[in-house]
Amino acid sequence: MFKEMVEAMSDEEVKRCMVIIVDGSIVLDIARNMQQNSIMVTFRVVGYDPTRIFTVELLPYEVHGLDRDVLLRPDDEYLYQQYMVAKGYSELWKGNMFL
Repeated sequence: MFKEMVEAMSDEEVKRCMVIIVDGSIVLDIARNMQQNSIMVTFRVVGYDPTRIFTVELLPYEVHGLDRDVLLRPDDEYLYQQYMVAKGYSELWKGNMFL
């Protein structure tokens, strides 16, 4: 069943998503946007300059605004989408008549 990501996703799940996308990420701040059903995450990455701060926007179906300098996992987008579908946050579930 579809769940509004911004309301139902816990901070621990946001941190789990960040590890899926960027291995070694340390979440500094989580901001939720109720109108867009998105979550803005501010984070650092282990092994990078500790003063370097990154941001990314998590959406129910993809990730936006990730800095190209961040080393990503090879299958990050696919794993993120799988997680979102499995947890019911993906908009693929929204209005699905087969549920």
